Amino acid sequence: MDPAFEQDWSGRGQHAEFSKDERRLLDEILEVRKHLGSSRSALVQSVKCRRIHLARKTVFCNRKFTKEQAVQEVAHIMRLSHAHVMRVIGTYTIGKEISILLYPVAEYNLETFLATTIEAEVQDGEWFAMLHASRRLIPSLTSAIHYIHSMLTKHMDIKPQNILVRGKQSRLRWM
Repeated sequence: MDPAFEQDWSGRGQHAEFSKDERRLLDEILEVRKHLGSSRSALVQSVKCRRIHLARKTVFCNRKFTKEQAVQEVAHIMRLSHAHVMRVIGTYTIGKEISILLYPVAEYNLETFLATTIEAEVQDGEWFAMLHASRRLIPSLTSAIHYIHSMLTKHMDIKPQNILVRGKQSRLRWM
């Protein structure tokens, strides 16, 4: 498939601007699957766009975090191409919100992955798979940080909630 077609997730290009009354159209293009996390200034959800599952990070812009700062964050991410760094598929704005569509979507962040791994309720086979997968986290994390720094980029917010783990086989990604 043509990469340009895959990047044109909205039919309006990689970056699209939507008016507030087009929110229903957005809901048709991006079907919400799961809430992944939130903070005071952002919401992260799993969405389905065509046949692909993506992570959507919606930032609520204000005086403390402006659209310009959000666009600068996206520009930094778009410069990166590494197996353990998420890839930007597209962006859009609607009102004072800017949303970033990222691939791939992760099942856990590091905090919830580790908490799930040590919980007694996890089935034995699943627990062993997660324990085995956790052994690959440190080399993956080290590789990603080294790459990001080699690209003269600083993450500035390294914390367990921003380190994503994809599935029980632990494919680590940065957000």
